[in-house]
Amino acid sequence: VSMGAGLPSWQDLLVGVEDQFTPNGKPSERMLGNDFMHNGKLDPLGMADWIGILAASRPDREGRRRDIKERIARLIEERSQHPSLLMSLLTSLPCKSIVTQNYDRLIERAYECR
Repeated sequence: VSMGAGLPSWQDLLVGVEDQFTPNGKPSERMLGNDFMHNGKLDPLGMADWIGILAASRPDREGRRRDIKERIARLIEERSQHPSLLMSLLTSLPCKSIVTQNYDRLIERAYECR
């Protein structure tokens, strides 16, 4: 639902976070990719586990985890400007609430725009 509003897929988000762990932040230095392919699809949980292992292996573990969270929050905030049509339609349904696991605030914005 959020990708329709311009937010990244899990794969794009995780690959972007991985750049923190490459020597120069270059795409050619990334390790994620074919190792996380299953039946022709990327496994975002495997990718997230790998990033967790990378973060835990650093001497500055807590700082690295905080950096990852801040980077994800910043990326989502920068790219979540307008709710998608689907979100607007969802908020027009005659119900009192919607439960989502998304980190963005696009559903809330869709409610505010009604």
